[in-house]
Amino acid sequence: MNYSDMIRELQKLQIQLSLFSARIQNQAMQEDTSLYNQDESEHEKLPYYEPLTPRECEVLHQLPTGLTYAEIGVELSIKQSTVNQYIKQIYAKFGVNNRQAAINRGRKLGYLE
Repeated sequence: MNYSDMIRELQKLQIQLSLFSARIQNQAMQEDTSLYNQDESEHEKLPYYEPLTPRECEVLHQLPTGLTYAEIGVELSIKQSTVNQYIKQIYAKFGVNNRQAAINRGRKLGYLE
């Protein structure tokens, strides 16, 4: 196994761990309605969200790198238009409308460190 293969395997593992963490957090949010979003009003609860697909997780993990959507597409071997579609889906699922908000929500939900 070469260095690039090891990196890909580690990234896959990180995504799987993020998905597991997000599922646990999502379940906790459904069971405990006292969880609040710390960046917003303490009276505004973090809403239920639809979990991200593995590919959406891969795209989300690229957002904090600062890469453009075109560069993310190259990194993930997909077209920029496909990246754009995944970004829209992530924004919709997270209830956000910009990159930084998606990164922040991804961190709060356990998808990102």
